[in-house]
Amino acid sequence: MNFVIFFIFTFMINQDPNPEVYIGKTIAEVSKQSELNLVNQQEDKKTYMINEASIFGANIRTKLITTDLEGIVQEIAYGFDFKIEKDFYELMVKTYGEPTKMFKQGPINKITHDRVITHGYIGVQERSTSIDCSFEEDPIFIIWQLSNFSISIALPPNQNTSMITYRGK
Repeated sequence: MNFVIFFIFTFMINQDPNPEVYIGKTIAEVSKQSELNLVNQQEDKKTYMINEASIFGANIRTKLITTDLEGIVQEIAYGFDFKIEKDFYELMVKTYGEPTKMFKQGPINKITHDRVITHGYIGVQERSTSIDCSFEEDPIFIIWQLSNFSISIALPPNQNTSMITYRGK
């Protein structure tokens, strides 16, 4: 019995049921919920990382919170080590309504074999058109434009990863 109560309590503490509530709040309010680590500071923003968290019941690899220099939360991003599946997507639709746009990758127009280094990753650039689609057609981007914030989900092709970003307007 004690284990079940502990599990439920731990599950509830580490959940972010509505991360958009933190957009526009101070980083101090977020830090009451979780331990933050400053990982990057630039001229106009700071980025913090939280390692242990989940959203809609799914464990995340990384949670990044970006603030302006005054410490006001501008963006919250979640990185996953898996491709978001239909049941997760349906929870998002139930919470936020149907997405504004969904795109899948169209035909590749150009491949550049130059080595591109971005954030420590080396890759090849591809240029392609994007085509409107449904979830069943393997989108690479899903976007919600809501009144006070937007949500974007990036589902890179040929990768078993996903990224959800909540951004203030």
